[in-house]
Amino acid sequence: MKWTTQTLALLSLSGALISCDKITDTLLAAPQRSSCTAYCEWAVSCHAEARDVDEMALMERCLTETQARDEQCKDAETTGINPVSSKIMADCVEDIDAVANDCAAITGDAVEINTATAPGICLDPGLFNTARAATAESNDELCVRVSETLCTRSTSCLESFFNIPADVLEMIDPAPQAQCLTRFDEEVTTACRDEQLYALDQDLSGKADIDAPELPDVFFSVNENREAARACLTALADLACDELFSGMLPPVCAGAFSDPTAAAGALNGFACGLEREELNSICE
Repeated sequence: MKWTTQTLALLSLSGALISCDKITDTLLAAPQRSSCTAYCEWAVSCHAEARDVDEMALMERCLTETQARDEQCKDAETTGINPVSSKIMADCVEDIDAVANDCAAITGDAVEINTATAPGICLDPGLFNTARAATAESNDELCVRVSETLCTRSTSCLESFFNIPADVLEMIDPAPQAQCLTRFDEEVTTACRDEQLYALDQDLSGKADIDAPELPDVFFSVNENREAARACLTALADLACDELFSGMLPPVCAGAFSDPTAAAGALNGFACGLEREELNSICE
């Protein structure tokens, strides 16, 4: 075969391109766990500990949002990234993992959330905030959680405090929990949704009266109704059954409802609607 100058030139160029590809490959670090994944795993685990969540769906939503902000995350876990960026990301992931057992920055109170900073060497605080925003409990989710918690607490009292036999409760149709949720949906939950009572983006003029220094560059506007609802959920665990049904909710619950009397009335109305003589003390 006769080799022409043009053929030799093309072969030389092809060899150079192949060599460049090999050099490029050697410049990429091995695929690794990204800071997006580390942030999302931290956030999702904290929310799973605090409330009932679909962890897979929440993780997917978080990864979608964080990878949209930092495309390097996806590359790091698939093709790999350059060694310098790889080292920085690995150090960031290590710093995230070092604080991942502390959920204050994710599910803490307004002050803890708003004053939290990105861990250690992590260079982009916006990625930290993106993960937190993507996993934060929405207004509607919190509205439902408040109602479900009150109804679960109430129905447990029917047997443990008012001594209604378990087999009797099982025969009630619709079930007590369903009746309670229906009443709450009509009198409390729907209003909570419609009014966006626990929204994350309310104007700062509604900031809660919290014992803390003025918040710098807040991450979430502090919604006093939202904070009251979250505090109320914690307080309900220690509330006596007779106080629950008599409308004597903990003081921190006062700001959790647009109409506190509606919430108290829904609880009492649900119990009395069962028409059980064991409940006469709170229904007469």
